[in-house]
Amino acid sequence: MTRKVLTDLRTKVTSMRDELIAKETARLKEENEALASECEHYRQQLIKAEISNGKPQYSVPSVRCSAGDSATAPPAPKVVPTTKAETQQSSDGPQVQPKREKEKSAKKVKDAPKNDAPKAEEPVCVSQLDLRVGLITNVERHPDADALYLEQIDVGEAKPRTVISGLVKFVPIEAMRDRMVVVMCNLKPAKMRGVLSEGMVMCASTPDKVEPIRPPKNAVPGDRVTWTGRPEADYPNPEGVLNPKKKIWERIAPDLKLNGNGETVWMSKQLEVRGKGYLVADSLKDAQVR
Repeated sequence: MTRKVLTDLRTKVTSMRDELIAKETARLKEENEALASECEHYRQQLIKAEISNGKPQYSVPSVRCSAGDSATAPPAPKVVPTTKAETQQSSDGPQVQPKREKEKSAKKVKDAPKNDAPKAEEPVCVSQLDLRVGLITNVERHPDADALYLEQIDVGEAKPRTVISGLVKFVPIEAMRDRMVVVMCNLKPAKMRGVLSEGMVMCASTPDKVEPIRPPKNAVPGDRVTWTGRPEADYPNPEGVLNPKKKIWERIAPDLKLNGNGETVWMSKQLEVRGKGYLVADSLKDAQVR
């Protein structure tokens, strides 16, 4: 009887111990993930602050090489002839690594641990976006989508661009005709319900309201939008076409907003058509721009 009680107690203690270990492990894992996320958040904030202050950013290589590395480099595989013919060949001419040694070397290379250290994320800047003033020369409902407009927009090129916008529920078609807008021109073209869209009309938005951003009154189609957060001479050229794999737009978008005056800002600095004024919304303030 006593043995059975001891066995039951031992089983319960073991079960309670395993349960406590599992809970503590899960708690520590969750805490580590939260700390890692917080560190990444502050790292991104630091990068943004440095960009805002004009400090250049550089990628950090994951592996550093120097002249001193050769002293610690692993020695080359030693060639050991296994036959008389191979011995003769090694003394009379260039040494040839025996097949067995080649196989061992190949196996060592294959089994060597890979350097999986994450590469430093390249900083982004709103100046990488090709934002231009555009004039909607024609607009109609998308033939295959009730919520989409199909627009022809003059952005200062030889012919207008076809752009599709989901604004039917927010802006009457009459208000879209002959309207001056701001267009992102270097998104990768994409088909929307069978029609190729060659850009995106930039809009301020809340859950209930969407308004296309308006350029300054005296702006003309093709005027480039720039950022007041950097000196004029320091503006980089926009990317030709944004690489979707780099997620440049996705990383810029969270900080592209309207301020309390209804002006479009990135990292709290206004976007402008240089010499003509800022980009604004009709009525929204403190809203996201996308």
